[in-house]
Amino acid sequence: MPEDRHYIDDVIKNGSLRSYKALVDKYEKRVFTLCFKIIKNREEAEEVAQDIFVSCFKKIGDLQNKNKFPNWLMKIAYSRAIDHVRKKKIIKVDIDEITERVESKEHTPVQSAELNDRTEILQAAIRRLETVSATVITLYYIEDLPVKEISEITNLSISNVKIRLFRARTELKGIIASLVKKDLDDFIDE
Repeated sequence: MPEDRHYIDDVIKNGSLRSYKALVDKYEKRVFTLCFKIIKNREEAEEVAQDIFVSCFKKIGDLQNKNKFPNWLMKIAYSRAIDHVRKKKIIKVDIDEITERVESKEHTPVQSAELNDRTEILQAAIRRLETVSATVITLYYIEDLPVKEISEITNLSISNVKIRLFRARTELKGIIASLVKKDLDDFIDE
């Protein structure tokens, strides 16, 4: 990305905090979202995300390909978040704050309720997935990252990412079906 390259050059040559802040502003939401989904605690995710940006500022001169800054940053974020969870010996993923990729338009109250119900069911289903599968699903469908970038971020092979996506989708179908069936059974029993 040309503007990233400009900011990166300014940071490397001049130590410009203003240029680095522009990079942080551009990528902080993505980094936080990834950290939060892995760590499952807002405060800890914010702290880890902040540490990631401080660390990246110090190491930005080591970046080989300036066009790969987003991948480099997300790979560091993924590794740091996983390390943080491993240190606590808790491996969980939460999708409580999925940013909807629906074009903003007015919804009727019924449409809004249906959308909220679907989001809640999806969040509950993703929480039941194993950590790496939930992360891969999140990066692919919510962050809209291509398989190759997910591979670079997670250190999984491209074929392994595809296999995890396939298995996670299959598992999600089963989980969602059981959640919907349970809700329907509860509704009928009332």
